[in-house]
Amino acid sequence: MTRMTTKQIANLDPTAKVLGLTPTQKASFDMSIAWKKASRNLFDSARNGKDFANAVHWCGKMGNVVRTVPKEKFASFAAFLYDHFDQIKDGTFRLDEVPSYERLPSKKTGEVSEAAPYSWVSKICHIVNPVAYPVIYDSRIRAILGIMNVNEFIPFSDAIKEDLGATGADEEVIYEIDSLLWAI
Repeated sequence: MTRMTTKQIANLDPTAKVLGLTPTQKASFDMSIAWKKASRNLFDSARNGKDFANAVHWCGKMGNVVRTVPKEKFASFAAFLYDHFDQIKDGTFRLDEVPSYERLPSKKTGEVSEAAPYSWVSKICHIVNPVAYPVIYDSRIRAILGIMNVNEFIPFSDAIKEDLGATGADEEVIYEIDSLLWAI
């Protein structure tokens, strides 16, 4: 996979690029857009902490990241996000603020590690405020960006945000660009 620059990402034309996708890639693209819109509706309609926690869980389940927070820690994880939801909405929340959790033992080594659920939180940030969080921190997009850790990702994401701002991209186009990156 070829590493893309922030300018290349900001100048992607999802409409033109989608025409060249394989049927599987096009299905992935379409599912990604639908998942983002459905998740956004859940967050927009959440009226209390319980509704919000349900939206967080659904988003994580559909985004295949539920495994990154142990079940017994989910309530505190959802409460953390609920407490920071205004920051997520206004774009001032930073991924490096996410607490770490002990993960399930590795299937390969049996080792237990501690890590922050950056991908899950990044998905929520992107869904709620795609202008402030234009790309999701997950393994597929990190491979395209050539980035391995969150400390490298944050400035790269900020640069993409700046480049996208220069193009005048709206939320729909940003959803499409991130979904296209994920699908290819």
